Amino acid sequence: MLEYLKSIFAPYTFQNDFRFESEAYCIAISSMPQSMEVAQRCVKSGEKFGVKVKTFEATTKDESAKLLKQEGLRWTWRRDTKSDMGAVFGCFLSHYRLWKMCVEKNKTILVLEHDAVFTGPLPDVAFDSLLNLGVPSWGKKLRKQTGKEIVKLTTKKLHGTHGYLVSPRGAKQLIASAQSQGVWPADQFLCRRRFRFIQEYFPHPIKAVDEFSTIQKTDLGRGYKTVEEMWKT
Repeated sequence: MLEYLKSIFAPYTFQNDFRFESEAYCIAISSMPQSMEVAQRCVKSGEKFGVKVKTFEATTKDESAKLLKQEGLRWTWRRDTKSDMGAVFGCFLSHYRLWKMCVEKNKTILVLEHDAVFTGPLPDVAFDSLLNLGVPSWGKKLRKQTGKEIVKLTTKKLHGTHGYLVSPRGAKQLIASAQSQGVWPADQFLCRRRFRFIQEYFPHPIKAVDEFSTIQKTDLGRGYKTVEEMWKT
């Protein structure tokens, strides 16, 4: 066990000629032009660093409650009056479906949200089950970056789920937790309380450029006053 832990947290060798071989998926809502617009930005930013990103159809707020029931999942987090709960369900389920795909393909995948932007090459490193690559998009940045390294998650949860690598082993554990302990918002779900194996890479090569929100009822961005107004445009 000691040798295994050392293998996870030991220093890594970084290669300059890295070629990303896993599959990368960007969650986007095809029925929302704004989502597809920023998703294409994500795709193009990935191309700059040799990453071929495919768009992945999101679970929308209108179908999320039905799919939650079909998957036999139950919501165990508090209701947020500031958020569109159908959209919150849909966000989680979009990630959940990608975890299932990861297991089915038996292949590590890169999970991206539509507002993700690549700012650097992906690391050529080994990791355990889930490796966060995204700069925190909210909350305090609690740790100063000192160089290229992998560490255990430095915050209690992911402050944004816009970019992370997940292995089949990790995906199985995420799915099992959702089925046994219930479903939370995606960034709350991916936390140390549930998953002590979450790791983080510094410096983060992905950031979120969130010009609008498909979840929040206020502060949507781009001049939208309601979620419904944004969905109609």
